[in-house]
Amino acid sequence: MKIDIITFSCDSTPIYSDFWKPISKFWKTKFGIHPVLLYCGNENIDLSEEYGTVHRVPIVDGVADYHSATWGRFWITKKYQDAVCLTGDIDMIPLSKRFFLDGVSPYSEDSYVHLNSGWYYGNNTDTWKTEFNIISAYYHLATGKVFDKVYKFEDSFADEMRKFEAVDYSGKNKGAAGNGYAPIRDIAQHLQYASKEKGGKWGQDEFYSTDMLRQYAAHGGKVVTDCKIERNQRIDRSHWEYYPQIVFEDTHYVDAHLLRPYYGDAQKHIDFLMHLIP
Repeated sequence: MKIDIITFSCDSTPIYSDFWKPISKFWKTKFGIHPVLLYCGNENIDLSEEYGTVHRVPIVDGVADYHSATWGRFWITKKYQDAVCLTGDIDMIPLSKRFFLDGVSPYSEDSYVHLNSGWYYGNNTDTWKTEFNIISAYYHLATGKVFDKVYKFEDSFADEMRKFEAVDYSGKNKGAAGNGYAPIRDIAQHLQYASKEKGGKWGQDEFYSTDMLRQYAAHGGKVVTDCKIERNQRIDRSHWEYYPQIVFEDTHYVDAHLLRPYYGDAQKHIDFLMHLIP
């Protein structure tokens, strides 16, 4: 495999949409991978297409905006049937060409691959096979055609989101969260409505995608989940410490979960980290 496209989705919330311009430039110029964004919203916000492609869809009546903003990165792969697509998080960046370029080359294009399937379970890359356990929504890797086989996407995004919204995992008492949907530990204003304490379904994209992937594998689909990222290979906003020379040399770090929001003091630190990648 060779990654052609990295897919993202967001709504008009600036804490996420503000990342599009810097990260699209980063993926395109540093890794040679074309960024694609599905913007879900009625506001005509400024989203540059200098380094990537932006698709715009209106808010879907009856569907929570944040659901569209998370599931859209999966659905948009339907538009790129013959391209190898990787789902991304809009506030994460790759740091290792060894991992994202050289590391994916052995996988065949008829496979569905996840590059970090054991992250929630001590790097046990098989735990997702047990019902209600989950894989992260980022780093799903396959051709658009294979994505479509797994998720059976609707042609209309509105129809897709109504199908997605209809599924409910809130009554489950297993999985990474322990009791269904994930709590929002940092109840920032932009996510108050999504917390499970307020009846939200934060994490639906992970429950749903993993559930569909288990079904695909059970019916003979080729799913590969042997790749993993160690905890100390990620630079995380909760513990923003790293050795710049090691980032530059690409001998250890794999990715970074960025400081938020992308302005003010955080922007300075994020831009410096991006600058270290040759």
